[in-house]
Amino acid sequence: MPTLPTFFSRDPTVIALRAGEVRVLHARAGSRCVVLRGDVRMSDAPRWLAERIVTIERELHGGAVHRIDESGWITLRS
Repeated sequence: MPTLPTFFSRDPTVIALRAGEVRVLHARAGSRCVVLRGDVRMSDAPRWLAERIVTIERELHGGAVHRIDESGWITLRS
């Protein structure tokens, strides 16, 4: 069964990912990612930390909600 993350800003967008699929999306700060079912590995938009570019990755499981801190390009992997 595909993984279904959803982003809420003004208009909800539903994105279905098949196993092993990768998507790069632009997300606004304050948007929320809701994983309806399955598992998603999410990489935040790259940011500077001590003169290095850093990307924070997290694993989200079915039912998880994550708020996007900064606008930018995020990566979703199922």
